[in-house]
This record gives sequence, C-alpha cells and structure tokens, in this order.
Amino acid sequence: MKVIEQPVATGLGDKAFSLAVKTVQAGVIQHLDRLRKPERTPYSGEFVEKMGALGIDMRKIGWKGAMTFLPYRAEYLIRQIESKPPKRLLEVGAGSSTLLFSALAHKYGFEVVSLENHGGTVDYVDYLLEGTPFAKHVCLQICGFKRCFYPDGKAYWWYAADLSGAPFDFVFVDGPMSSLVGRNGALPQAMPYLAAETRVFVDDVNREHEKAALQEWKHYFPEIQVDEECPGLGRVLVRR
Repeated sequence: MKVIEQPVATGLGDKAFSLAVKTVQAGVIQHLDRLRKPERTPYSGEFVEKMGALGIDMRKIGWKGAMTFLPYRAEYLIRQIESKPPKRLLEVGAGSSTLLFSALAHKYGFEVVSLENHGGTVDYVDYLLEGTPFAKHVCLQICGFKRCFYPDGKAYWWYAADLSGAPFDFVFVDGPMSSLVGRNGALPQAMPYLAAETRVFVDDVNREHEKAALQEWKHYFPEIQVDEECPGLGRVLVRR
C-alpha cells in the first residue's frame, strides 16, 4: 500500500480544526468504540463465498461497528462493481471497505485512492492489507482538513487531499465523521475530478446529516440523480 501524508493547509484555522478533530478521535471516539458492542449482522452464504473467492480473510474483519459498514451494503457494492468495474475508485474514509475495494481492484485491475485522517484507522487498514496481494492497488492519503466554499460563499470542511490524476468513475463516501466534520464536502470537492459518468455512493443516508448532505448536493448540482436502491446507502449518478 502506498501511503502519502498530505500537508495540512497553511491557514491557522485549518490547522487548529484538524488538530481538534485528531484529538477527539484519539481520545473520546476510541473510548466510545470500546464501550459499544453492537450485535453482529449474520453473513449470508453468498457473502462468505464471495469473500473467499476474492481471497479475503474474514477472521480479520469487523463488518459492523462505529467505523465500518454493514455486510448487506458490502454485497450491494460488490454487485455494483462487478456489473461495471471502475477504472479509478475514490474512497472517502478508509476502513474495512478498503480491503474489499482493494480485493476487487486486484481482480478487475483498477486503482483505489483512499482518504483518511484518523491514525487508528490507518493502522487498521495496514493490518487488513498486510500480506495480501491487494495492497499494491491502494494509495492511502493521510489528510488534515481545510475550509472550502461553494460559489455562493457557503462553507464546509473537507480533506486536504490531492485528487489529481485520471478521473474517478466510482466514489464511496463513508467519511469523515459526520458528527465532527461532515460528509457534504465530498461531491463539490470531487466533482472536478470525476469522469463524464460516475457512480457515487454515500453510506448511512438514514441519518440526518447524510440526508441533509444529499439535499445540499441536489441544490448545488441539480443535474445529479439521487436514489436509495440499497437501504441506508444513497446512490448519486453524475452525468456530464
């Protein structure tokens, strides 16, 4: 896995905000995760078979937790990728999904660019990919945050990332944490780097912040199409 640590934006406000988020994640969030013991969602036979076929060691993965996504959503994304493999995939917020996308990238020959700010998650991804042939397909950028603006002056926070290179035609948004930063910056910041036709998926759209983010995107980008084909997973179709 290629790891790039991006410099924090030069503004004092950006640096202070990035440090504050890092501090909260390193302390409070990790303690909350230890206390939380969610019930595990049963794996379907099809899911277990698919993971094995991709070469994924299921014993290493926690598919349900504060910073992961659910098995049935993973199954849906697998079908989406296999029906039309992307050329370059952007993952906003690393985690268990990084292993899944990297395994699919190994099978179908695409690149994964993953953005993450939380050191604990970076270590977890490194553990998941260690010893696999998948790691070579992943470029993980460790980012702070920067304050960005829509043309009308409305502000939002997003990763201080470098998205240059070939256009992305598949995007999965599961970060940054909605309670600390917000996910609404993903589309406006990624839009200049998207292919003419791109599928964007947003996790946890049953929550109020993610619902509001989709509404915000529809306001600023009226040409997009938004639906929820898989419960809790929003799909945004971008065609230009």
